Amino acid sequence: MPMKRLSTGLLRFTGAACLLCLIFHQVLFDLFRYSLGSNLYSHVLLVPFVSGWFVWQRRESLAIVLHGPLESNAGLWRQLLAPGMVLLLLVGLWVTIDPLQFGVLLNRNDHLSLMVFIFVTCLLLLHVLTLGRACFRASLFPLLFLYFMMPIPGWLLHWINVALQHATAFVLAGLLKLTGTPTFWNGLTFHLPGLTMEVAEECSGIRSTLVLLITALVGAMLFLRKPWKRSVLVASFFPIAALRNAARITTIAMLTIHVDPSYFHGPVHKQGGPPFFVLSLLPLFAIMIILRRGEHMGRGVDEAEGARDE
Repeated sequence: MPMKRLSTGLLRFTGAACLLCLIFHQVLFDLFRYSLGSNLYSHVLLVPFVSGWFVWQRRESLAIVLHGPLESNAGLWRQLLAPGMVLLLLVGLWVTIDPLQFGVLLNRNDHLSLMVFIFVTCLLLLHVLTLGRACFRASLFPLLFLYFMMPIPGWLLHWINVALQHATAFVLAGLLKLTGTPTFWNGLTFHLPGLTMEVAEECSGIRSTLVLLITALVGAMLFLRKPWKRSVLVASFFPIAALRNAARITTIAMLTIHVDPSYFHGPVHKQGGPPFFVLSLLPLFAIMIILRRGEHMGRGVDEAEGARDE
């Protein structure tokens, strides 16, 4: 009986997921084309494979959950979740069939963000409805990781850029003070001897910061077990990103002042992103190694059994 329930649940989820992909095929195709032409969202194509890999790593623990006893109140959960999923599908179909109504309000980026959000949310609801809450809890991270397929809405992207700009300016002021360079700091503008520079939106390094966040999340799930340690590692991505940006700007400023003014628009300014991103991984890995002390990583069986017992 458990094996029959397992096969039936997987078959239902696979069929429902394929039908959902068919309904949103145009959205997924547009997302594919958009990610190919965007430096910020080049990681989107890898997200489903990373999620699938995490599910495959947990296959044994997920099998334990799916072979477990039937959940109580399963019918009640279906009655609550099914209408919500149907409503989301109707909204998604409406936007797909008549996109001109939303073209005035949403640009291509925000339109894709909304549609991918609806698609992933429907996929998660299908997972709960066909495989149950215990299986959903056991595979929660791979499922939520799929939201990284979403392009960041414009308003949120602007807010993140502004936050990174001000955090970078704060760290930059400290680094310049350490160098002993006379500095007048006013908001995002810095006046140095013979040089005035501003921490512009382009200096926020949003792409590198997004990749750093994804790296921190994946590393936390792979190498850390305690939730508070995972939270510390993931939260460290933002100050590390600000430190990376500030270190790059400080390097440019010191080379401009003490070596050659041409360095202000030189290779460190234009092509310095990747090397400084690699350097930003060093403190992230150092924090992870410190947090990992005393950890004895299993294969996720304990988490799955805990989810099944809840």
